[in-house]
Amino acid sequence: MIIGKINFPIYATFIFLSFLFHIIFHIVYLKKKKLSNDYLFLSIFMNFIFCIIGAKILNLYTNKKMALTLLTAGFSSYGGAIGILLSSYLFSKMISNFFILKSSILSLPLMYSISKLGCFFVGCCYGIPYKGLFNVTYLQGLNISLFPVQLVESIVFFLIFLVGIFYHKKKYILEIIILLSACAKFLLEYLRYENIGKFICVNQVISLLLIFIVLIIIQRKKVKQTV
Repeated sequence: MIIGKINFPIYATFIFLSFLFHIIFHIVYLKKKKLSNDYLFLSIFMNFIFCIIGAKILNLYTNKKMALTLLTAGFSSYGGAIGILLSSYLFSKMISNFFILKSSILSLPLMYSISKLGCFFVGCCYGIPYKGLFNVTYLQGLNISLFPVQLVESIVFFLIFLVGIFYHKKKYILEIIILLSACAKFLLEYLRYENIGKFICVNQVISLLLIFIVLIIIQRKKVKQTV
Protein backbone atom coordinates (compact mmCIF):
# COMPACT_ATOMS: atom_id res chain seq x y z
CA MET A 1 0.00 0.00 0.00
CA ILE A 2 1.35 3.43 -0.99
CA ILE A 3 0.85 6.18 1.58
CA GLY A 4 1.96 9.49 0.14
CA LYS A 5 5.16 8.59 -1.66
CA ILE A 6 6.07 5.77 0.72
CA ASN A 7 5.39 2.12 -0.16
CA PHE A 8 4.18 1.00 3.28
CA PRO A 9 4.40 -2.77 3.92
CA ILE A 10 0.96 -2.96 5.50
CA TYR A 11 0.53 -6.74 5.06
CA ALA A 12 3.87 -7.50 6.71
CA THR A 13 3.01 -5.01 9.47
CA PHE A 14 -0.21 -6.81 10.38
CA ILE A 15 1.51 -10.20 10.28
CA PHE A 16 4.13 -8.82 12.65
CA LEU A 17 1.45 -7.32 14.92
CA SER A 18 -0.47 -10.59 15.02
CA PHE A 19 2.56 -12.49 16.28
CA LEU A 20 3.51 -9.65 18.62
CA PHE A 21 0.11 -9.80 20.32
CA HIS A 22 0.43 -13.59 20.51
CA ILE A 23 3.79 -13.17 22.27
CA ILE A 24 2.41 -10.57 24.68
CA PHE A 25 -0.53 -12.79 25.58
CA HIS A 26 1.78 -15.79 25.94
CA ILE A 27 4.13 -13.92 28.30
CA VAL A 28 1.36 -12.43 30.47
CA TYR A 29 -0.60 -15.67 30.74
CA LEU A 30 2.32 -18.01 31.34
CA LYS A 31 4.08 -15.71 33.81
CA LYS A 32 0.93 -15.95 35.91
CA LYS A 33 1.33 -19.72 35.75
CA LYS A 34 4.91 -19.40 37.05
CA LEU A 35 6.53 -20.77 33.90
CA SER A 36 10.30 -20.19 33.88
CA ASN A 37 11.75 -17.65 31.47
CA ASP A 38 13.80 -20.31 29.70
CA TYR A 39 10.75 -22.41 28.88
CA LEU A 40 8.69 -19.33 28.05
CA PHE A 41 11.08 -17.97 25.45
CA LEU A 42 11.82 -21.42 24.04
CA SER A 43 8.09 -21.88 23.59
CA ILE A 44 7.82 -18.55 21.76
CA PHE A 45 10.79 -19.45 19.55
CA MET A 46 9.24 -22.82 18.64
CA ASN A 47 5.92 -21.13 17.91
CA PHE A 48 7.64 -18.67 15.57
CA ILE A 49 9.48 -21.39 13.64
CA PHE A 50 6.45 -23.67 13.35
CA CYS A 51 4.24 -20.70 12.43
CA ILE A 52 6.48 -19.67 9.52
CA ILE A 53 6.92 -23.22 8.25
CA GLY A 54 3.22 -24.08 8.60
CA ALA A 55 2.16 -20.84 6.88
CA LYS A 56 4.48 -21.40 3.94
CA ILE A 57 3.80 -25.13 3.50
CA LEU A 58 0.03 -24.64 3.34
CA ASN A 59 0.50 -21.70 0.94
CA LEU A 60 2.71 -23.89 -1.24
CA TYR A 61 0.12 -26.66 -1.26
CA THR A 62 -2.83 -24.41 -2.06
CA ASN A 63 -0.84 -22.70 -4.84
CA LYS A 64 0.83 -25.81 -6.23
CA LYS A 65 0.11 -24.73 -9.82
CA MET A 66 2.47 -21.79 -9.34
CA ALA A 67 6.26 -22.10 -9.52
CA LEU A 68 6.92 -21.41 -5.85
CA THR A 69 9.53 -22.56 -3.36
CA LEU A 70 9.47 -22.49 0.42
CA LEU A 71 11.34 -19.17 0.31
CA THR A 72 9.20 -17.48 -2.34
CA ALA A 73 5.82 -18.76 -1.09
CA GLY A 74 3.57 -16.39 0.79
CA PHE A 75 1.95 -17.01 4.15
CA SER A 76 -1.25 -18.88 4.86
CA SER A 77 -2.87 -17.61 8.07
CA TYR A 78 -4.50 -20.99 8.66
CA GLY A 79 -1.19 -22.79 8.12
CA GLY A 80 0.52 -20.50 10.61
CA ALA A 81 -2.21 -21.10 13.19
CA ILE A 82 -1.91 -24.88 12.78
CA GLY A 83 1.88 -24.61 13.08
CA ILE A 84 1.56 -22.80 16.41
CA LEU A 85 -1.03 -25.31 17.62
CA LEU A 86 1.28 -28.22 16.78
CA SER A 87 4.33 -26.51 18.31
CA SER A 88 2.50 -25.75 21.55
CA TYR A 89 1.13 -29.28 21.81
CA LEU A 90 4.57 -30.85 21.33
CA PHE A 91 6.28 -28.45 23.75
CA SER A 92 3.58 -28.86 26.40
CA LYS A 93 4.11 -32.64 26.17
CA MET A 94 7.90 -32.26 26.36
CA ILE A 95 7.84 -30.35 29.64
CA SER A 96 4.49 -31.64 30.94
CA ASN A 97 2.95 -28.18 31.13
CA PHE A 98 -0.60 -28.00 29.79
CA PHE A 99 -0.78 -24.21 30.15
CA ILE A 100 1.51 -23.67 27.15
CA LEU A 101 -1.03 -25.31 24.88
CA LYS A 102 -3.90 -23.52 26.60
CA SER A 103 -2.23 -20.13 26.15
CA SER A 104 -1.77 -20.69 22.42
CA ILE A 105 -5.31 -21.91 21.84
CA LEU A 106 -6.75 -18.92 23.68
CA SER A 107 -4.63 -16.41 21.75
CA LEU A 108 -4.80 -17.94 18.26
CA PRO A 109 -8.21 -16.42 17.37
CA LEU A 110 -6.83 -12.96 18.21
CA MET A 111 -3.71 -13.59 16.15
CA TYR A 112 -5.79 -14.77 13.20
CA SER A 113 -8.14 -11.80 13.57
CA ILE A 114 -5.28 -9.30 13.32
CA SER A 115 -3.63 -11.08 10.39
CA LYS A 116 -6.86 -10.95 8.35
CA LEU A 117 -6.87 -7.16 8.66
CA GLY A 118 -3.66 -7.25 6.64
CA CYS A 119 -5.44 -9.29 3.96
CA PHE A 120 -8.32 -6.80 3.97
CA PHE A 121 -6.15 -3.73 3.47
CA VAL A 122 -3.94 -5.19 0.73
CA GLY A 123 -6.78 -6.96 -1.06
CA CYS A 124 -5.73 -10.60 -0.92
CA CYS A 125 -8.07 -13.47 0.02
CA TYR A 126 -10.92 -11.23 -1.17
CA GLY A 127 -14.59 -12.12 -1.19
CA ILE A 128 -17.26 -13.00 -3.72
CA PRO A 129 -18.88 -10.37 -5.98
CA TYR A 130 -21.28 -8.35 -3.83
CA LYS A 131 -22.98 -4.96 -4.22
CA GLY A 132 -24.67 -4.74 -0.84
CA LEU A 133 -23.80 -2.86 2.32
CA PHE A 134 -20.08 -2.47 3.12
CA ASN A 135 -18.92 -3.84 -0.24
CA VAL A 136 -15.31 -3.09 -1.17
CA THR A 137 -13.58 -2.49 -4.49
CA TYR A 138 -9.86 -3.03 -5.07
CA LEU A 139 -8.93 -0.71 -7.92
CA GLN A 140 -5.61 -2.46 -8.41
CA GLY A 141 -7.33 -5.85 -8.40
CA LEU A 142 -10.58 -7.04 -9.98
CA ASN A 143 -12.04 -3.52 -9.80
CA ILE A 144 -15.53 -4.85 -8.97
CA SER A 145 -17.63 -4.71 -5.80
CA LEU A 146 -16.71 -7.55 -3.43
CA PHE A 147 -17.90 -8.95 -0.12
CA PRO A 148 -15.48 -7.90 2.70
CA VAL A 149 -14.91 -11.48 3.83
CA GLN A 150 -11.51 -10.69 5.37
CA LEU A 151 -13.07 -8.06 7.61
CA VAL A 152 -15.88 -10.44 8.60
CA GLU A 153 -13.29 -13.09 9.46
CA SER A 154 -11.42 -10.59 11.59
CA ILE A 155 -14.57 -9.68 13.53
CA VAL A 156 -15.75 -13.27 13.95
CA PHE A 157 -12.41 -14.51 15.24
CA PHE A 158 -12.07 -11.57 17.60
CA LEU A 159 -15.44 -12.55 19.08
CA ILE A 160 -14.19 -16.13 19.43
CA PHE A 161 -11.15 -14.77 21.24
CA LEU A 162 -13.42 -12.91 23.66
CA VAL A 163 -15.39 -16.10 24.32
CA GLY A 164 -12.15 -17.84 25.26
CA ILE A 165 -11.08 -15.00 27.57
CA PHE A 166 -14.41 -14.69 29.37
CA TYR A 167 -14.90 -18.45 29.79
CA HIS A 168 -11.30 -19.64 30.03
CA LYS A 169 -12.02 -21.53 33.28
CA LYS A 170 -14.99 -23.42 31.87
CA LYS A 171 -14.89 -27.12 31.09
CA TYR A 172 -13.98 -27.98 27.47
CA ILE A 173 -13.35 -24.32 26.66
CA LEU A 174 -10.27 -25.12 24.57
CA GLU A 175 -12.16 -27.70 22.56
CA ILE A 176 -15.01 -25.22 22.12
CA ILE A 177 -12.61 -22.53 20.88
CA ILE A 178 -11.15 -24.88 18.26
CA LEU A 179 -14.63 -26.06 17.21
CA LEU A 180 -15.90 -22.49 16.86
CA SER A 181 -12.81 -21.48 14.89
CA ALA A 182 -12.96 -24.49 12.57
CA CYS A 183 -16.70 -24.09 11.94
CA ALA A 184 -16.30 -20.36 11.27
CA LYS A 185 -13.42 -20.96 8.88
CA PHE A 186 -15.35 -23.71 7.06
CA LEU A 187 -18.41 -21.52 6.48
CA LEU A 188 -16.56 -18.29 5.64
CA GLU A 189 -14.56 -20.05 2.92
CA TYR A 190 -17.73 -20.11 0.83
CA LEU A 191 -17.62 -16.31 0.75
CA ARG A 192 -14.15 -16.18 -0.80
CA TYR A 193 -13.81 -15.42 -4.51
CA GLU A 194 -11.30 -18.18 -5.19
CA ASN A 195 -13.74 -20.81 -3.94
CA ILE A 196 -16.62 -19.88 -6.25
CA GLY A 197 -17.92 -23.07 -7.87
CA LYS A 198 -15.93 -25.35 -5.55
CA PHE A 199 -17.72 -27.94 -3.46
CA ILE A 200 -14.96 -27.93 -0.86
CA CYS A 201 -11.46 -26.44 -0.61
CA VAL A 202 -8.26 -27.36 1.24
CA ASN A 203 -8.98 -25.05 4.18
CA GLN A 204 -12.42 -26.59 4.60
CA VAL A 205 -10.97 -30.10 4.60
CA ILE A 206 -8.55 -29.02 7.34
CA SER A 207 -11.46 -27.50 9.27
CA LEU A 208 -13.42 -30.75 9.07
CA LEU A 209 -10.38 -32.71 10.26
CA LEU A 210 -9.98 -30.37 13.23
CA ILE A 211 -13.66 -30.73 14.10
CA PHE A 212 -13.41 -34.52 13.88
CA ILE A 213 -10.27 -34.66 16.05
CA VAL A 214 -11.70 -32.34 18.71
CA LEU A 215 -14.97 -34.30 18.90
CA ILE A 216 -12.96 -37.48 19.46
CA ILE A 217 -10.94 -35.76 22.21
CA ILE A 218 -14.13 -34.62 23.95
CA GLN A 219 -15.63 -38.10 23.74
CA ARG A 220 -12.48 -39.70 25.15
CA LYS A 221 -12.46 -37.24 28.05
CA LYS A 222 -16.08 -38.04 28.82
CA VAL A 223 -15.34 -41.76 28.78
CA LYS A 224 -12.41 -41.33 31.17
CA GLN A 225 -14.60 -39.36 33.57
CA THR A 226 -17.21 -42.11 33.69
CA VAL A 227 -14.67 -44.89 34.35
